[in-house]
Amino acid sequence: MKKICISKDWRFYNANPGFEYEKYEEVDLPHDYQIKHKRKANIGDEVTYDSGDRNNGFYPDTNGKYVKYLTFEENKHYVLDIDGAYMLTYVTFNENFMGMHPYGYTPYLVDLTDCVLKNITNKIVIETRPLPFSTRWYTGNGIYRDVFLWEGGKVRIEPRDIYIATNKIDNGNADVRLRYVVSSDITTNADIKFTVLYDGAEVHSENETI
Repeated sequence: MKKICISKDWRFYNANPGFEYEKYEEVDLPHDYQIKHKRKANIGDEVTYDSGDRNNGFYPDTNGKYVKYLTFEENKHYVLDIDGAYMLTYVTFNENFMGMHPYGYTPYLVDLTDCVLKNITNKIVIETRPLPFSTRWYTGNGIYRDVFLWEGGKVRIEPRDIYIATNKIDNGNADVRLRYVVSSDITTNADIKFTVLYDGAEVHSENETI
């Protein structure tokens, strides 16, 4: 699949207590919306959802909402790749709830294919919700790494479905092992070619039909 960075040109809304959203601002990712808030010396004295935590730099905890509009090609397979967002990450696509990732330090994949609308604009919404007392240092809030879109055809190798390891290197020769999973929406044979490059030049290639 082809990996496309879609970190530019998002609309961001910062939630006030009561889930009322302010006017949006245009942002590029990565983005930390917490740093713009005012710190309070007594924050955390009252235990409420948005009271914040003195361990998180004395900043208040508020929710962030990121919105992006995209068009998609027909007969393609699409996977959203969120490389890092803090902390509870909710993904909605064309008003369909696609899932929640409960941890703020690992990437998150979301298959969008079944909800893609052809030939019109599609809407991606990523909402981040911090938890109070969840850290011992300043984490920030929001999407703190890039967001990507993986695009593939009916037959494809999806992200995280290929593994390469060098088992042994001896006298300038390397024993390289590769494992992969091919995903397909149709019943067909597939021709696969693997190429090894060194300094931009091809040094080895193999072909396989499955």
